[in-house]
Amino acid sequence: MPEFKKVLITISSDLLNEAEALAKENNSSLDQVVQTALHDLLKKTKQEELVRQMEKGYQEMADINLKIAEEFLHIENEVMSILESDDKNGIKPPKT
Repeated sequence: MPEFKKVLITISSDLLNEAEALAKENNSSLDQVVQTALHDLLKKTKQEELVRQMEKGYQEMADINLKIAEEFLHIENEVMSILESDDKNGIKPPKT
């Protein structure tokens, strides 16, 4: 079971009123509303950081993938040339 600690926070009256109303609507305590809100915020923040890291990784991989594609471009062109030549001569590629 998690350890709980008491904290003292200062929030606006409007925010407190909304939180208390939400607690009442959901038959829960103000403590539960605040814990849930904080938990959701932390989860969202972690997810956003993960997305940023993934975007950065994809961008880094895009540069690497572009270099690899450029290295093999001449081979792809050669294969396309052979296939076009075979097609003009009526030669069909083997079935796989």
